[in-house]
Amino acid sequence: MNIDHLRKKFSNETVCRQFFESVIWQDGRHCPHCGHAKSCRLNGAHLRAGVYECYRCKRQFTVTTKTVYNNTAEYIQQ
Repeated sequence: MNIDHLRKKFSNETVCRQFFESVIWQDGRHCPHCGHAKSCRLNGAHLRAGVYECYRCKRQFTVTTKTVYNNTAEYIQQ
């Protein structure tokens, strides 16, 4: 696999996020703050894609919350 193949495979943020979700949450989505297994996807014009809210602790999270990839999208877009 080379860099051109990776660029084609992970062509945009949505594809990358879906890949991470399939790897990190392969046993189901869990809140990274409290570990609860129930959450809902938040939608809205003011929210970025892939934001969830935990039913127990009510905190918002994404697939990259509490990982080394947290906030990396901000750096890449600059």
